[in-house]
Amino acid sequence: MRVSKIFKTSKRVIIFGLDGVGTALREASAPNMKALLENGVLTYTATTVYPPISAQGWTSILYGVPPEKHKISNMSLMDHNARVAATYPSFFKVVRQQLPECNLASFGDWKELNSGLIEASCQCHLGTLNHPATDQLGKAVANHITQHDPTITLVYFEEPDHVGHQHNYGSHLHHESIRKCDDQIGIVVNALTDADMLNDSLMIFCTDHGGAYRIHASDLPRDMIVFWGACGPGVAPGGKFKSCKQWILQQWSSMHSAWKSLVFGMRKFHKVCLDSVLLTNLSFGDIESDK
Repeated sequence: MRVSKIFKTSKRVIIFGLDGVGTALREASAPNMKALLENGVLTYTATTVYPPISAQGWTSILYGVPPEKHKISNMSLMDHNARVAATYPSFFKVVRQQLPECNLASFGDWKELNSGLIEASCQCHLGTLNHPATDQLGKAVANHITQHDPTITLVYFEEPDHVGHQHNYGSHLHHESIRKCDDQIGIVVNALTDADMLNDSLMIFCTDHGGAYRIHASDLPRDMIVFWGACGPGVAPGGKFKSCKQWILQQWSSMHSAWKSLVFGMRKFHKVCLDSVLLTNLSFGDIESDK
C-alpha cells in the first residue's frame, strides 16, 4: 500500500512528539508505544536535522524544511514574532486551508511551540499546559479527541529533554521520563479503544534529537540519530526501512504532501529522495524495520 493510501484510510492522525529521546526508547520501559509499533514500523536509525536542537528540530517537523530555510532557533522562537517572518506553512495550516471545517489540536507544555510555531489562522485548539505537565497530558488529550475528533492532533512531551539536561541523556532517570510519557500515551490509546476510534487512527511517534551527558548540539551520532515509528491503517506490521538513514526533514516534507493527499484525494506525492529511494514509490510494507 502506498503512503498516500494510508491517509485515505485514516479518519485522524495523532502525532506523539517526545523531546530529546534520541534512540533511548530502545532501552526504556515503554510497553504502550512498543506494543503499538509491533503492529507498525519502527526504526532506531533515523537522522534528525542539524543542528540537533529543539527549536530547529520541531520547526522542521512542523514546516517540513531544514533550519537553514526556516531560520528558527531557540532564541528567535522566544521572541514570538519569529513565526510572522516565516514563509513556510505548518502542516496544520496546509490542512486548515483545504479543510476549513475540520478540528485541529496541539497539546504540550512548551508554550513557544504552540504560540510560536502554529499559525493563529489555523484556529487550532492549543492545549498549552504549565510545565511540567506530563502527568496531565494523557487525560487532557483523551478527553479532547473523544469529544471533538480532531483531524490532526499533536501531543508534545517536553520532560525527556528536561530530565536529560538535568540528569544525563540515557540515564535511569531519562528512561523513567520516557516511561512516564508512555503511561500517558496508554491513557490516550485506552480512550480511543473505548470510543471505537483506535482502528482508524494513524499514529506517528517521533523525536527531535538525542544527547549525551547533559548536552546535545553536535553532529555526532549520539545527538543526530533518533527513533521514528508509525502504526495504524495502511501501515503493514513489521514493515522495514530499506535505508539506515531516514531524515526527519524528508519524512515531514513528504507528510506535507500527504496532508494535501488527504484533503485533495490526490495519489501523487512530491518526489523526495530518501537515500536514493523515492518516497513516492515507498511502500510501508517494503520498508525494513530495526525493532
